[in-house]
Amino acid sequence: MSKQNIILIGLRGSGKTRVGKILAKKLGWNFVELDELVVKKAGLSIPEIVKKHGWRYFRYLETKVLKEISGLKKSVISTGGGVVTRQKNIKILKEIGIVFWPKVSPETAAKRIVKDKSKIRPPLTKQKSLLAEMKEILKKRGKLYQKTANHIIDTENSSLQKVAREILQKL
Repeated sequence: MSKQNIILIGLRGSGKTRVGKILAKKLGWNFVELDELVVKKAGLSIPEIVKKHGWRYFRYLETKVLKEISGLKKSVISTGGGVVTRQKNIKILKEIGIVFWPKVSPETAAKRIVKDKSKIRPPLTKQKSLLAEMKEILKKRGKLYQKTANHIIDTENSSLQKVAREILQKL
């Protein structure tokens, strides 16, 4: 494998973090959660960053952190759902690893987010419900995820282990 990392992109609730941890363990690689690094750099939670500085500043920090980790090797990198909204991020992601999009429906993503309180974020849209927001986000970002991904993995009715196995098979 010429590219030394596995990158996971996609909607919140698609399983990026959980699948990423499974992959890292199976491969004996590092696991990196991009959002966690942004939070660490800012010294604020994502809701606090957004409230104090706005989403634009969050995206700026995200790009800065992505550049800082671009030299990593043998790492599984789980990104935030909006990482693909900046062209420079897409370029970096494609350069540093093989990009996988664990694809999930907005309905499934919303159900998973409600179950996992750590996935709650400030709204990205003016939608009234989480499901409506997830649909709108996928509509806006779907083509970006598709353009960025080397491989698309349908996670809709798959276990985390099965998704991890599918990714390993594609390497």
